[in-house]
Amino acid sequence: MIRKNTGLLDIEDAAVLFAAMTEIVEIHEEELDRTLVTIGYGEGLARCMKAAEYVAKYHTPEGDNWDGVEWFERLEATDVDSLAYQLFVHEACLEEERRENWEAGIRGIVLAWYESCGEVPNPFPSLSSDGNRF
Repeated sequence: MIRKNTGLLDIEDAAVLFAAMTEIVEIHEEELDRTLVTIGYGEGLARCMKAAEYVAKYHTPEGDNWDGVEWFERLEATDVDSLAYQLFVHEACLEEERRENWEAGIRGIVLAWYESCGEVPNPFPSLSSDGNRF
């Protein structure tokens, strides 16, 4: 949502989330019991890619009100309520026996994050706000 106001994945969103995730490890190292090495760089990147996909999927195009800078600031956040932080600490992604729930877990994190931002996720992600297909 940084460069695009559509329901399509913006790789910049995933990159900003991953950069935020790496900062989170440094900023919150006192309270975290893992590092990016522990979960794996590939795993961290996969979480960010899937989350960026869901951010786009549930985004309702904002028309002339769209602001890529606002989305950048939301995605680069590193506080404990941020999307990147929640992706990093999500336990279901780590436990092998719950691995089949990985994608559902990422989806749930993104939907909860949308709501915490005061956004209403598009309930029909294949449709834009005017009812047309993307």
